[in-house]
Amino acid sequence: MKFFKYLFGVGFVATLAALAFYFYVFQTKNIAIKSFDLYISTGAEYSVILDSLKHNGVLKDIRSFDLAARLMKYPTLVKPGKYHLTENLTNKELINMLRTGRQVPVKVIFNNISFFEELSKILSQNLESDSATFLFHFNTENTSKKYGFSKETFPLMFIPDTYEFYWNTSPEKFTQKMYDNYKKFWNEERVKKASKIGLSPEEVGILASIVESETKKADEMPVVAGLYLNRLRKNIPLQADPTVVYATQLEKGVRSKRVYFKDLTINSPYNTYLYKGLPPGPILFPSKTALLSVLNAKEHSFLYMCADPKRPGYHLFTSDYQEHLRNAARYRTWVNSLNIN
Repeated sequence: MKFFKYLFGVGFVATLAALAFYFYVFQTKNIAIKSFDLYISTGAEYSVILDSLKHNGVLKDIRSFDLAARLMKYPTLVKPGKYHLTENLTNKELINMLRTGRQVPVKVIFNNISFFEELSKILSQNLESDSATFLFHFNTENTSKKYGFSKETFPLMFIPDTYEFYWNTSPEKFTQKMYDNYKKFWNEERVKKASKIGLSPEEVGILASIVESETKKADEMPVVAGLYLNRLRKNIPLQADPTVVYATQLEKGVRSKRVYFKDLTINSPYNTYLYKGLPPGPILFPSKTALLSVLNAKEHSFLYMCADPKRPGYHLFTSDYQEHLRNAARYRTWVNSLNIN
């Protein structure tokens, strides 16, 4: 009888020890700080993750985490991404999060950009791949061809907005999402609208980039769009100053703050003073607002526009050339008074 009591006692103690061990390894809340964002690179080994947690003082007890991770076979199940760790997590919850890849998305915002170099820089600041990797992908001719764009029109596929991606999103997956978003924007109704004004979706995008470069005022964009449509229909050169700024930047690598008469002769297909019609590609990644302003352009007779010194950001419109010259002279006088080079 004493022997059975002894066995029972040993078993009871062993059970308690096992429960204590289980609780210590798996169920104890082990995050030492309020929150921490853990970034796990593609191909990272478990030892690197353990070092990161140790170096940043994330865990109260690194040994219990390591033991739990090995018992749960996490070292062979490492998944890349950004993981948000909070102070209420147990070892088991944390390891389940990591090994199942339950990462948090990151916000990516881009707008008012003209070149893939700018987009690549923004992406590298928010996603895993560096800017050189993104830029190489964007500039590879096969990439634009895959989605039915030329090298010049490819920027149209990347509609500025606020997006959510996983941190380890590859350049290829990022581009695919941009294409899906582009196709979603260009639904059947909008394609028909474009056709009604005599433009393809790509041409709408190119014109929208000029409109948005001319004005950032959403209420004025449809008026500017209508003006350029009038010029296109009358086969009059667009003579849009932003296209000259873009052409100059392509040639010299420097963006000028104003356009001089000598700049109007730069021999570039983007120079709408020299070449009629639309340039071969956008001069800006056009926003949804700008795209819609072209699709819903105001109908009027205006052919000329000039910045209005009395209303910064807005323009004076007219269909009379002599009135336009007077407006332009007043604007130049105002600009010269500011000593803008």
